[in-house]
Amino acid sequence: MCKIGSPLLSFLLCSLCTPLQGIFFIQKAEKAYKLYSKYKEYCVFNCSSNNKKYYDYVEEKKIQQILKEQRFEEQFLITTACFDAGINIIDRDVKHIVIDIVDIDSLIQCMGRKRIQDEDDKVYIYIKAISNQRLAGLKRSMEEKVKMADFYMQNGYSVEKLIDKYPMQNDPNNILYDDLVYDEEGKVIPGSYTKTVNEPMYFKKKEDIADYAIMLEVYKKYGYCKFLAQKLGFYNYDIGKYTYRMINEEYGLENYLEKMVADEVVLLQQKDRSELISMINAKQDGKLLKKVATLNQVLEERELDYRIKEFETTRYIEDSDGNKKKKKYKNAWKIVRF
Repeated sequence: MCKIGSPLLSFLLCSLCTPLQGIFFIQKAEKAYKLYSKYKEYCVFNCSSNNKKYYDYVEEKKIQQILKEQRFEEQFLITTACFDAGINIIDRDVKHIVIDIVDIDSLIQCMGRKRIQDEDDKVYIYIKAISNQRLAGLKRSMEEKVKMADFYMQNGYSVEKLIDKYPMQNDPNNILYDDLVYDEEGKVIPGSYTKTVNEPMYFKKKEDIADYAIMLEVYKKYGYCKFLAQKLGFYNYDIGKYTYRMINEEYGLENYLEKMVADEVVLLQQKDRSELISMINAKQDGKLLKKVATLNQVLEERELDYRIKEFETTRYIEDSDGNKKKKKYKNAWKIVRF
């Protein structure tokens, strides 16, 4: 289990004595492209043709050649999960597969893109670790979207009741999606639409919720890592130990930042920020960096999905006589998900 991003790619580039190759599967096209843009001379980039913003950077001829020859010339292929189905890579030089995909079924499919030829054809697998705090957040989000679908079905597929119950709610999981309305002649009624339940996605998310519950309630600490290790066979029953290796140096910081988000912690004064600054541990000339813009830049470079928000707030402070006085804090901090 590891932290996915530039540090890992830099490590692979610097540590390989021979030009062994690797594949990066990254869920978000934006993140995949950012990684590719830093190391263009070593990489080829791929994403879905439906992604209008980033598909312009895909070299279609190279991708078609990869599909045909089942191998690539560059040292690294950086792709989204659009490359996970029906594609084989048959190349003994591909020794590293790095996966930043949350969905476990897609993750396993990504692993299978490299076809193992024999016992000597071995590969290193790097999978992004997911904290329990984030698992809990994903589980809550999925449960809410499944509840929306349940409500819709239980109320006679009424769009009006759905909107009244869940106003201004989007569904990134596409359990409910907009569908066209047709008249008796089969023609589209302009300006009319309904909601349709995506049944495969509905049941898939219910399975995911059950898996997340097992990770959190059964495996507990490092639940995602342990669940995945069991599923992939990285558990030695004879000695009762997991055989994967954690190489995520940012895991503790990510947990810390997620807890600050969950607890809605507000750092009112400069003295309140010392622990956060120490946890980020960004230094220049041996000194800790403390400015909000600099720290946010560090978080971005480390590809952590959190930022420090600086804002003005007011609190009522009680003095020694029990009187409450209004005090304004012009530069309070809090952590937000980016």
